[in-house]
Amino acid sequence: MTDEQDKKNTPAEERQKEISRRKLLLASMGIGMGIAGLSVLTVAGGLKPKVVVAPDNDPPQKGDLLVFAQGPKQGKVITVDEVPVDKTQIFAWPMDPKDNVIRDKRSLNIILLIRAQEESWFNPEYVRYAHERVVVYSATCTHLCCNVSEFVLKPFSIDKYGYLFCPCHKSHYDPWDGAKVLYGPAPRPLPILPFSINGERQIVAEGAFITYPGCS
Repeated sequence: MTDEQDKKNTPAEERQKEISRRKLLLASMGIGMGIAGLSVLTVAGGLKPKVVVAPDNDPPQKGDLLVFAQGPKQGKVITVDEVPVDKTQIFAWPMDPKDNVIRDKRSLNIILLIRAQEESWFNPEYVRYAHERVVVYSATCTHLCCNVSEFVLKPFSIDKYGYLFCPCHKSHYDPWDGAKVLYGPAPRPLPILPFSINGERQIVAEGAFITYPGCS
């Protein structure tokens, strides 16, 4: 046997070397995959949504003033005298009077105000929520969270003095009877917002909605 032949490995030695090479390769792949997995988790962690707590996301608070949500007076504080009589609703956002932060980043904060011509229009059960014939409700339809954007000044069902109307799916609400549902798919009344009138005749929230706003 020559010197060259002496230097060749036996079959057993070759197999052992092959096994070692495979182990090293798998180990290297494992390390690489581990690093890649860590990167993915880090990115996923960075993409996890964060809940931002801020005054403009808060629901109405006791002491909030109501401001116009649209139109030429948008952002200005509403006085009771600016709520039209027996015509249509107006839309508002609550505003923290301490720092004038309008709570308009939460869609469920949209509010409507409507005024009756006569106090006798109200169901006695709900007249306590009216001041100077004004009532305040959530403007979010309880069906699919559209805005209750219309007031129809004509009788409907048992209501004699006009009704609030959501054009999305035709839910009707009685503003003079706790915004109960007169017709349509809405499952429950619009939530009431208790309020008072201050010395400047501004409309002031007395707390949150008495039932939860939004669609069921």
